Amino acid sequence: MDKYQGLSVCACHPEKKGNQDQSKGCGIIHRNDEYEVLAVSAGGKQTQYFRSHLGARFAVEAASDALRAFASSVTRDMLFADERNQSRLLRQLEGSIITAWKALVRAHLKTYPFQPEEIKAIRNNKYKENYKKGIDLEYAYRANVTAAIVAKDYCLMLQNGDGECWIMKNRSRSAKIQKDTIPKNDKCEKEYSTAMCDKTALREFRYCCLDTTPAAIFLAAGSRQLYSDKAKEDSVNLDQIAHELMLKGADRNTRLKEKLASLCRKEKLDYLCMACLWTEDIWSKRLKTQIRAVWEKYCLPFKKIAYFIGSAVFLLLIFLIVYMGFTLGSRV
Repeated sequence: MDKYQGLSVCACHPEKKGNQDQSKGCGIIHRNDEYEVLAVSAGGKQTQYFRSHLGARFAVEAASDALRAFASSVTRDMLFADERNQSRLLRQLEGSIITAWKALVRAHLKTYPFQPEEIKAIRNNKYKENYKKGIDLEYAYRANVTAAIVAKDYCLMLQNGDGECWIMKNRSRSAKIQKDTIPKNDKCEKEYSTAMCDKTALREFRYCCLDTTPAAIFLAAGSRQLYSDKAKEDSVNLDQIAHELMLKGADRNTRLKEKLASLCRKEKLDYLCMACLWTEDIWSKRLKTQIRAVWEKYCLPFKKIAYFIGSAVFLLLIFLIVYMGFTLGSRV
């Protein structure tokens, strides 16, 4: 299995740093010699979702546990045997994530029931009345989830909600960051997004399976349409993030967190969360190939021209030497 480096970072809007524990975003990476699991989650922003910061934590915990169990028991041959079997395995996995998330929510509710001040702060009267009656209490923990397994010989990505997933499939010169790897859910548009608490949550999962391992994978939660092919002030450019990932030790974490915090400020977001995996040599190899591409595009043609001119000058000098020698010889 390729050796990966990993990083999970959550950042808040600079003006809300004092509320880091209430950040409605969470990310996690679990690593061992057999597989890598990563997950991110984002909570709802409206007042009726007042415990969604906990829901996001429960979502990445449930997804991480379920994906680890899946990776330990399901082989590549089982996953790619046929489409029907693949669909059945993935539906079972998605169901186990939802079941685990709901169990965590109910356990927390049992220990920490809703308080009068929490209900009082809700602006939506429908949810306020439902919570008072004990109906749909899990909606207060509303959260989405985007997660992935990178095993020795396959990669699985799944999602419920409007998180984002980008990958780089290989390390060749033509390798590009690919967006929209997971099929989009048409219900996730404008301000609405599906979530783990929905009654139709199982039907809202989307997934993608690759029979190879990627060179890099990025998961993000907290906003939509962050990725851009070009460097813009209000978007994530993965080449910029790659630069942050090349830094070592604590600097890498700090610089990437500062980058996300800056994006929070520019896009007026409460928080942003990312989880990344990349092979140890990917950026150095990519840099070398980019330098080679620049050389071949801009320098090589001039080298050929210079070679042609140099050859012409050399032949001209030989001709002049021979001509002068012949002229001097005839005079003698």
